[in-house]
Amino acid sequence: MNQCTYCGMEIPEGKKACQPCRDNLISKVWKRQIRAYGLFIALGLALLVYAWFQFAGHHYTISDAPLVLKAATVMGGLGLMGGSFGLMLAVFFHLWHGRSR
Repeated sequence: MNQCTYCGMEIPEGKKACQPCRDNLISKVWKRQIRAYGLFIALGLALLVYAWFQFAGHHYTISDAPLVLKAATVMGGLGLMGGSFGLMLAVFFHLWHGRSR
């Protein structure tokens, strides 16, 4: 018999964690991803707000804007849209795994 690597409980051969520890780890994975994607959304929004004020204050067009400003706009959009998609996916799986019990 093996021992669970998290709580030390006896488990069958070939497994690394007992079922309560596995369920706990699964629930923590989705919550951790929700926090990470929330951070991506916040950073993307901050970059887009920065770019918005730079474009509005200096009357740049996209063709004559500095490369750093173009990169901030692109990264902000990717952070906002990718973070939103990842957040919705993580919330879906969090709810799905939470209702299985």
